[in-house]
Amino acid sequence: MFPSKNFEKIRKQLVAYSEKREEIIKASRDVLRFSKMAISSLHRNDVKEAEKHLSDAEALLKKIKASAALDVKLAVVGAYSAAMQEYIEAKTFFHFIKTKKLLDLDSLGAEPEDYLMGLSDLTGELARSAVLKTISKNYPDVHLVRDFVVGIHDFFLTLDLGNGELRKKYDAIKWNLKKIEDIIYDIETKTAHHSHPAVSAGDERE
Repeated sequence: MFPSKNFEKIRKQLVAYSEKREEIIKASRDVLRFSKMAISSLHRNDVKEAEKHLSDAEALLKKIKASAALDVKLAVVGAYSAAMQEYIEAKTFFHFIKTKKLLDLDSLGAEPEDYLMGLSDLTGELARSAVLKTISKNYPDVHLVRDFVVGIHDFFLTLDLGNGELRKKYDAIKWNLKKIEDIIYDIETKTAHHSHPAVSAGDERE
């Protein structure tokens, strides 16, 4: 009554899909891990190590995209999107450190929303970078970071964000920009103080 071959075919398809999905999830976790390691390396000024971690992430991303190309449903696995956003964050941070420029969407082969989510998270790393640059008294680069984050912030202002994840990310960008601007305010206040030292009582009597 029931064609066993038909059910067997369905079973094999479901098993194959499940296995591919698990492969993508595992590879995505590794991409996310390598991307985080790259960011950590960049904060330690170890560009060579960061480059290696990014290379490892990119190799896995190629495999993921090859698997996803076989089945459109695999392309929307949540773990992949999260990994892609972390990779974009790491890759754009790496590019900024090397060139002081923004890496564009086409260079990453990402979906626009993943790209924007990654850029939002990038502003958090740039705020952290601004703190480290202030500690090392690299003040010109702090201003450069501020101008770069302003550019991302102003672009988000042009979007109709609604109340989704991108709206939350925009709020994070605003917070990160404020943090950087507060750092610059402190730098300029201290610089002005050192440029105009207080007049001592002895100087006033003269």
